[in-house]
Amino acid sequence: MSTEALYEVTRGSWVIGKRREKARYAFALFRGIVRAVYRIDRWYPATEKREGYNASNRWYFDGEVASDLLHYIGGSVIAHHGIANAQNPIRYVN
Repeated sequence: MSTEALYEVTRGSWVIGKRREKARYAFALFRGIVRAVYRIDRWYPATEKREGYNASNRWYFDGEVASDLLHYIGGSVIAHHGIANAQNPIRYVN
């Protein structure tokens, strides 16, 4: 996957509540391995229908690669956060 495609998928179309405003970073994961880390600059509501679902309750973020967190890329989050079979794709970590 290209870096542009990974960013588009990660910034995605999330069903997420007001707690999103406190999120500072988004980690792109595949099978529990960190593929990229983005700094979240701001959230905005999705205004279009995509891939067959109603986007009215979904959010996207604008951001950029978090260059200060590149050391996480390639690392596993399964052992620390137990997300191997998590049904919710969003996890808040302090």
